[in-house]
Amino acid sequence: MAAPRKRLPEFDLLRGVAILYIVGIRHMDGYAGDIYHCKLDDILAYSLLGLFVFISGYLLQRGMPIIRSGGQLRTFLLRRFLRIYPLYLLALMAFRVCGFITPAELLQQIFLLNIFLNSSVITLWFVSMLCVFYLLYPLLVRFRSPAATLLTTAGLCAIGLGANIAFDLVDFRALIFLPLFTLGILASRHGLLFAAFRSTPFCIASSLLCLVASVFYFMTPRASSLFMLLFMTTSLPAWFLTARLLAPRIPVRVYATVAYASYAMYLFHHPLFTTMTHLYQPPGTIATLLYLTLLGLPLLVAMAYGVQKLYDGLITRVTASPRHGAADCPLTTRPE
Repeated sequence: MAAPRKRLPEFDLLRGVAILYIVGIRHMDGYAGDIYHCKLDDILAYSLLGLFVFISGYLLQRGMPIIRSGGQLRTFLLRRFLRIYPLYLLALMAFRVCGFITPAELLQQIFLLNIFLNSSVITLWFVSMLCVFYLLYPLLVRFRSPAATLLTTAGLCAIGLGANIAFDLVDFRALIFLPLFTLGILASRHGLLFAAFRSTPFCIASSLLCLVASVFYFMTPRASSLFMLLFMTTSLPAWFLTARLLAPRIPVRVYATVAYASYAMYLFHHPLFTTMTHLYQPPGTIATLLYLTLLGLPLLVAMAYGVQKLYDGLITRVTASPRHGAADCPLTTRPE
């Protein structure tokens, strides 16, 4: 049996902060007249989404036991899918009930075809993309050499880019985020993350490069995807250094609770906010923003925590293996 893995409070803090930003600012804007939207919001939102993908790769590799057969690998990946896919299906049904997606889009999302057909819907494209990355994981880790892993990633991105250019297939965002997933795997396998954020000069240099890439992201539309990938990657050391400094100064329960609920928060915030605004629509965008922030956000955290707790209890009984927790999912983790 594998030894218990040491908790990483920095990951909990980052997930808690990131999910509150994504659902409480970035996506809340759609209900309140884009009050928050600006260039800084774009940079922060994509940096945090990139952070989620990096964490997913990192924790997936960190939780990988010694696998000696194809059957063991299938079992390992099945456990991970059980942590995210059924709740994803439930969210898809909620999106259909709310009228966010058509029956055809529902079927495409269920079978993850939206990533390959370039027909993703709002919000849930991110989860279906992660599911596809999970399927690609055995291919990415087939070779122990970092160079081979990077070349495999580059080859997959090149194939996807060709399909996108020639046939308008493959969601281009998946091609941008896949390198971050791979980087998370490599950072976990080779112990790069903690060595990096302990180096202040490295973090400063990386942050300066992030700032430059962010400027060019807006100045060069034709190369914006390249600079997006660059600023998402170079923002990682600063995020983890900040979390390392702040995590010991904040009660763990405060951010661990939000981190634990974060996956369900991401899945169900649109149905909840839409239902709330249908039941009562405050007059004006500021009033709507206050209504959803002060009432909707706490309600979302409580509801998501309950859903995640209930689901974890169910899945633990099904798998009869408590040690395979939800920590490999970038949007959720078990509280202490």
